[in-house]
Amino acid sequence: MSLSFRFMQGVDQAAGLALCGLFSAARGFRRGPEPAPPAPDEVRRILCVKFWGLGSLILLRPAVAALRRRFPRAAVHVLTLGQNRDLCVRLGLFDEVHGLDVSGGPARVALHILGFFRRLRRLRPDLVVDFEFFTRFSAVVSALSGAPRRAGFRAWEVWRGTIHNVTVPFNRYWHVEDNFLSLARALGATEPGTVRPPDVRPEEARAAGELLERLGVAPDRRLLLVNVNAGELALERRWPLQRFAPFLRRLLDETDVTVLLVGTPSERAYVEEVARAVGDHPRLRTVAGELELGGLMALMRRAAGLVTNDSGPLHLAVALGLPTVSLFGPETPVLYGPRGEGHRVLFRNLPCSPCINVHDLKRVRCIFDRPLCLHDLPEEAVHRETLALLGARPAPPAGGIDRVRGTV
Repeated sequence: MSLSFRFMQGVDQAAGLALCGLFSAARGFRRGPEPAPPAPDEVRRILCVKFWGLGSLILLRPAVAALRRRFPRAAVHVLTLGQNRDLCVRLGLFDEVHGLDVSGGPARVALHILGFFRRLRRLRPDLVVDFEFFTRFSAVVSALSGAPRRAGFRAWEVWRGTIHNVTVPFNRYWHVEDNFLSLARALGATEPGTVRPPDVRPEEARAAGELLERLGVAPDRRLLLVNVNAGELALERRWPLQRFAPFLRRLLDETDVTVLLVGTPSERAYVEEVARAVGDHPRLRTVAGELELGGLMALMRRAAGLVTNDSGPLHLAVALGLPTVSLFGPETPVLYGPRGEGHRVLFRNLPCSPCINVHDLKRVRCIFDRPLCLHDLPEEAVHRETLALLGARPAPPAGGIDRVRGTV
């Protein structure tokens, strides 16, 4: 059992606000002049803080690589949630990964947090870079670190006190990757760092191959991965089952592709519900919960493409060079759309879009009885772009849909 995301948000708002006030009061609520960027040899230990979002951790890579280039003698640590530890190791950017365990009830989680704070004081970083958008807990971590330089985002909409002494605004008209880079630049980094794809281990590639063999998928079969889910942060980002199911039926009828429905163990029930709505088909398989992260990445290396809602697997696929069709609605592709060639983004761009904002905990507040931005996204549009991804001839464009190719 893990604490729900919304419960942790509530604690962060209430207790976090009080703690930010206490630490700011200890400084007399004076922000003071921001220190000059440190010289490369001044920094020996950097702590990066990013708890939430598999996709955000992937988009963090150029900024962390830029910091490594600026401070080549520094050991770079990262603090994240325990469930993200494996991904952070695979990114190859961190000398040590600290995973915060939020499993169990509130008392157990509180003990884990206190234990981490003790370890944090022993770490004694020279620099903390708070890559969280506006959580107060990450600001408290910055304060308790004892680091002389504490960098983070600043906005009038969310008060986090005077804890960070190196600040930049979060620009909602910039891609998230560029916002992360702005923090690195405030610390003296001048160039985005070079990044490599996350690691896939040989045993994970074998496990993925064995799964396909067990499911009766021949090695020469063309695979399309489909992610019908979205993270707990905002389930409203899902294209509804009533749209996904007929799209998948038509795609299976009109192409020779084998469709694999992916997802985590906790998402398997919903994935199976979508599969039942599609109906029996010899080239439809459900693999949700069958593989760990490395196995999913091995499938991505084997597949022809990914069709997905706006969620973490989109960014994982982009990092691995897999072409994608992604569906955006409450969130904007200006912030999170895939960059580079081979990606197709569908976004209706209604007058009310986007309704998610980093300054209000990224809660969806739809003015309609359902998110029309996704519920009214027609199957024809997704079908057309998926055929184009697979190399088939696309149908004529459907009206009222913004399609973005390449860099968003």
